[in-house]
Amino acid sequence: MNSFPILLTNLAEVDPEALYAEYPVTTLTYDHGYHKITYDDFASAIDSVAWWMHETFGPAKDFEVLAYIGPTDLRYPALILGAIKAGYCVAAQINLLNLLNCRTFLSPTPRPPQITEIFEANSDLRVVEVPGVEDILKIKRRRFPFDKTFSKANQEPSVVIHTSSSTGFPKPMIWTHETAQRNIALMALDPPASYESQHQMYEGKRVFLTFQPFHGAYLCCHLFNAVPFGTVMIGPTSGAIPSAKGLVDGLKKTPADIAFIVPSIVNELSQSPDLLNFCAEHLEMINYCEGDLPQAIDDIVASKIRLVNQFGATELGLSNLIHRNGEFDRVDWKYVEFHSDHRDLFTPHPSKPNPWKWHARADDIIKFLDGEKANPISMEQHIVARNPEVQAALVMGAQRFRASLLMDPVNGDVDISTTERAALLEKIWPSVEEANQKCPAHAKVSKTHIFFTNPTKFMLIAGKDADSIIAERDGEIFSNMDIGDLSSVSKFMKEVVVNITSWSNLDVNEDFFARGMDSLQALTVVRKLR
Repeated sequence: MNSFPILLTNLAEVDPEALYAEYPVTTLTYDHGYHKITYDDFASAIDSVAWWMHETFGPAKDFEVLAYIGPTDLRYPALILGAIKAGYCVAAQINLLNLLNCRTFLSPTPRPPQITEIFEANSDLRVVEVPGVEDILKIKRRRFPFDKTFSKANQEPSVVIHTSSSTGFPKPMIWTHETAQRNIALMALDPPASYESQHQMYEGKRVFLTFQPFHGAYLCCHLFNAVPFGTVMIGPTSGAIPSAKGLVDGLKKTPADIAFIVPSIVNELSQSPDLLNFCAEHLEMINYCEGDLPQAIDDIVASKIRLVNQFGATELGLSNLIHRNGEFDRVDWKYVEFHSDHRDLFTPHPSKPNPWKWHARADDIIKFLDGEKANPISMEQHIVARNPEVQAALVMGAQRFRASLLMDPVNGDVDISTTERAALLEKIWPSVEEANQKCPAHAKVSKTHIFFTNPTKFMLIAGKDADSIIAERDGEIFSNMDIGDLSSVSKFMKEVVVNITSWSNLDVNEDFFARGMDSLQALTVVRKLR
């Protein structure tokens, strides 16, 4: 059996003009259309990267780990497969440098601010700039020698991602060549009679993919789906946050059959009839993954176009879930049928015997509306431990863009004045700031998003009524938020961006994404401006 790099090389030799993927020509808009990448282009780019690594770092020893942060372009998959050929291993996410003994950071040009911050915090870290996309495509190199069969390479690492922090700090998840083979075999499984698999729905088709390139779903699609099954992956612009408008703008420049998107875009479509109608007219279906969706809101989307719930996990990849042929019920878009060996929590359909819908992880992970995830346990425990005035703390944010914190004072059954609550908030705030220091950016709690329990209601952290209590309080909190009136857009925008990012010397006309604005910060700015 051929290993993955040999499989790709063979494809490039057999059908060099076959299309692998399409990427926007420019980073910020779709105005200039798409750059088509053939398998000959892709294989050549991989060899170019492999030779560059070999000449820059020398022969690899013990599969040294190289970290990379960069834009959504061809370099992500090319670096991963080029590193495999050269004997290195690329870490697609960089939170675990010390655990992986990673001392080399690969950077695009210009260098992203995140890499500068990491470099300043790690004095022994070496940062090396990688060639640009045009360089690895135009500079033709001879094939980099790689002859390892699957049986020889199956336990060797191919790429490192990390878990979703379900047990505290993220842990490295090393995908081996065997991981690739098993994912391909999983996707190739024939469904039972009278069923179709989710993989078969988009096998060999054109898929508009909005996931970030370090995400497991992105890697599964670009490596395990595209190459073995001839599925063409179409990317969004790399310099702007993926959005419903961006999806439509991209579709106007290049056609797609399927959109595989994060939940926040589905939610946007439900609120944008024109964008939804365009997608319904130009797509066969929409797949979403990495977060839950509000049933009532996104029934709107399902009423216009087939909406499919795709499930995956870092440890597993994308599950090959199944659906009955000819039984697409637009009301039941959340439900799937699957084999029973999953570790996540599902709830059964109220009337049908086999379909289930995803409910929660067995752990306490919060999935935000933009697909980001966070473990709230350490923050909750830290705040309670540091503040004897607080008997319980609950971090919320499921199906929202950001986290909020609900506090239950020791004397929570006694109503306190606004002044007393403000004083208690000021006393608690330093411990929240401490907890924020250990959180990823998308999970930090702002001071404006801290609330106290109603003395007439108890705080339930567990138990059969916990979900309803959380949903009720979450609804009250977010419905009462007032974004305010914009009197001076430019001045207000600057104040908002500085407050959210803590940047200095801000020019409102500069490219916020080039400066390092992440997806949560961008969404927060948009919410404030609205």
